[in-house]
Amino acid sequence: MDYYFISEEDYKIAESNGISRNVVYQRVNSYCWGVKRAITEPIRKLKKHDEKIINKALENGISRRAYYNRLKNGWSIEKASSTPIMSKEEIYKNNAKKSTKYPEYKALAEENGVPYSTFIRRVRTGWDIKDAYTIKPMSKSEAGKINKSNNKYLFLNMN
Repeated sequence: MDYYFISEEDYKIAESNGISRNVVYQRVNSYCWGVKRAITEPIRKLKKHDEKIINKALENGISRRAYYNRLKNGWSIEKASSTPIMSKEEIYKNNAKKSTKYPEYKALAEENGVPYSTFIRRVRTGWDIKDAYTIKPMSKSEAGKINKSNNKYLFLNMN
């Protein structure tokens, strides 16, 4: 059975295993490890990457943090160290291209006075594509008039 009180003897065992007092304390009190596991399980070592590759990345204007994040996201070592970092404008343009799901209907919707965001919302909620880009959105006053005429209980005269 695991216990959660760390004695001085436990700290000495951990130290002989190459584990500091702070790590043992954190494992037991923050991660809810049992003391036995906390004092015996070795500390994981991070993979060392070749300094030549990291220096190549730094020469290409890629920070260590960006390099390691790219690797974590599944990039190959070569691509992570050689692909330049995009500017904010490039990122914006790249995302704008990806975000246009129906590019052939974007111009048609805007010609008919339907904002592209309204067109997309209509399609997502089940509208026919042709109706979604041809039917103009109602103004707030038009929508209010329709709601008032259809809802006889909303505006009862309380005299």
